[in-house]
Amino acid sequence: MNEAVQSPVLSARRSRGLALLLATITALAIMSAVSWWRYVSERDAISGLPDKERTAFYERTLHTLQTACAKGNEGLAEYCERQADLIVQFPECDQACQKLAQSHKARPTR
Repeated sequence: MNEAVQSPVLSARRSRGLALLLATITALAIMSAVSWWRYVSERDAISGLPDKERTAFYERTLHTLQTACAKGNEGLAEYCERQADLIVQFPECDQACQKLAQSHKARPTR
């Protein structure tokens, strides 16, 4: 008789746990889809620029990362990280550019 009383409770717990798991997976999938859409949209916008404009945009972004962002100003850290995310989407971004961008990525804090 004790099992009959506990069975609905366990079933309800399992159902809540399963619902929470499914909600978490759904939220992660939506966040991933939005992030991917933003990345593709930005990359497509960059690719759609005329070569001369794209090159000038790339060079300005690279210059910013090499100068203002290289000074390590904490007030610019978020801006510099966004610039690093942006520059790697340019076809002109070679290995040195990739390395520079990586150096401006946020590092985990304690």
